[in-house]
Formats: sequence, C-alpha cells, structure tokens
Amino acid sequence: MPNVHPTEELLNDYAAGSLSEGVSLAIATHIAMCPQCQAHVQQLEAIGGAMVMSAVETPVGDHVLENVLAQMSHLESKPTSQPVLPGDLRNQDIILPNPLRDYLGAKTLRELDYLNWTTLPGYSEYVASDRSDKTKVRLLRVAAGMTLPQHTHEGLELTLILKGSFSDHNGTCGVGDLSVADPATDHAPSVDRTGECICLAVTDAPLRLTGRFGRMLNPFLDL
Repeated sequence: MPNVHPTEELLNDYAAGSLSEGVSLAIATHIAMCPQCQAHVQQLEAIGGAMVMSAVETPVGDHVLENVLAQMSHLESKPTSQPVLPGDLRNQDIILPNPLRDYLGAKTLRELDYLNWTTLPGYSEYVASDRSDKTKVRLLRVAAGMTLPQHTHEGLELTLILKGSFSDHNGTCGVGDLSVADPATDHAPSVDRTGECICLAVTDAPLRLTGRFGRMLNPFLDL
C-alpha cells in the first residue's frame, strides 16, 4: 500500500472539485491506488453532500457542522471498491489505474511504449498536456541508479510512481506514492539501482535548476 500521500489540503480541494485538471489527475490516480485516501475522500464528499442537503432542508444554525458530523458517524472509513493496484513489477502488462488509463488512452505499461517519447541518455519524457496556464502533465522514465538534476519549484510538483522507486525529500517512494514538492523544496530525486522508474509528474509552474551548473542552463530550458 502507498506510504506517501497528498496533503490534507490537496485532498480537501480534490473533494471540493477546485483543483486544476492536471493536479486532479495525479490525485485521482493516487486515490485509485490507495485505500486510505479513497476512504478519506469518500467521507469528505459524503459530508459535503450532507451539508448541502442540510442547508436546503433547514435554516443554517450555529451547530450545522456538528449535526452533519453526527449524521455521518455511521459511515465506515472503507473504500466501496478495491483500488486498482499495479501487479508484479516484472510484468510489463501491468494495468494502469483507471484515471490515468482514460487520460492517456493506454491500458497497460507496455502500451506506453507507443507514446511519442523524447529520449535522452538514461531519461525519457512524454508530455501528455502542456496548457497555457503553465500546468504540465508528463510521464517520466528514468534509468536505474540515475539522479535527476537538483531543482526547486515556482509552484507545485506532484510525482506519482507507477513502477520502481526513487528517493527524495519524502524519503524512499514506491509504487502508488505521491511525492509533493513546492517552492520550499530543493531536491535531486535519485532512482533506486534495482530498476527503472516510471512516474506521472504534474507541475503547475516551471521548475528551476539550482545545482552549480544547472543555474546557468535555466534561461535555455523549458521546464
């Protein structure tokens, strides 16, 4: 089961429907792989629905929230369906979680090979969406043992692992984990030496290289 999860704020905003398309995709894909977050979001959505009904049926009083929470106390914190988890990592026919499958039009990890990847030594990137609002949705394939250039962020970066593992400011992240970085984060994620890492990466603002040589490259890069 995943060990690194979205922040409480991101889950609340997801349940309220206030996130951008790309960020929502990352959260939805993690939820499809994580029973804990799936149950939490279901409870948030149910509470929100009950509050709407309460506002329609009765005048709003000082204790509306307490009443709604009391009404919700019978709900169990369990997902209504079994999360879609990637299977044996040696099997390239691993089924992708539903939200990502629908977004990419690819059903399995093997089918990702047919996407239009840009490839550099040890690193490949597929840009699934690059919107005018600066939100960028990408797939990354990084070779075993490779460390990405040190960088920080002008906004949010959400990285969801589909295969393999890497280490960053959140520690070691494995399949289903969602690493969240913000402008306070300056990191250089390093892929485990046991195999390549495939990730969904969503940014809502450009990255900025911070290493000794990376800073000189920033004016020439579209990150």
